[in-house]
Amino acid sequence: SMITKGRTLLAFVDYQDPYVQSLVGDEEQPGPVLTLLDTGSFETVALFHTPHTEAQTRATEEAIHERHPRVRVQLHGLGASNPKDFSRLIGLMAPHLRHYAGSGDLSVCASSGTAEMRAIWYLLVSTGQIQAHLLQVKPGDFASGERARVVDLDVDSGPWLRQDRYLSRMYSSAEPEDVRPSMA
Repeated sequence: SMITKGRTLLAFVDYQDPYVQSLVGDEEQPGPVLTLLDTGSFETVALFHTPHTEAQTRATEEAIHERHPRVRVQLHGLGASNPKDFSRLIGLMAPHLRHYAGSGDLSVCASSGTAEMRAIWYLLVSTGQIQAHLLQVKPGDFASGERARVVDLDVDSGPWLRQDRYLSRMYSSAEPEDVRPSMA
């Protein structure tokens, strides 16, 4: 499957990492990062974090060493005091991402971090800035014992960007005849 192809995983550390408390009983379930590592054959994981998720990052690194001792962990602290500051985050990430751009097979966790952090991955992948699989973690249903699932979101470097038939139709200044209000 596509998922086992990825060799390097890039992820923002989330408050659900490394483990998320089950809604039923005291059981803990793996969070987004561990779920992806459990389902894929990654050699390296790059954990991006802000000061807010420092503790989760250390705990996640520890959990990875326990569960997947062969996986290399690289930490990238982004000194963004506001984890929702889109332009600051993307600016701080750029030098780190250049390091991974040529490293072959990349996957990205599209399910962790703030909405802004997730949007950065979508933007970078869909515009072709980085070539990566966008992996989404669908949380399991704790009650039924269903495990979390991983979905490969195929944005295919944004056919919606290249073929402007989509955008020109949406933003066309001249409305097509048939949608104009009829002057009865």
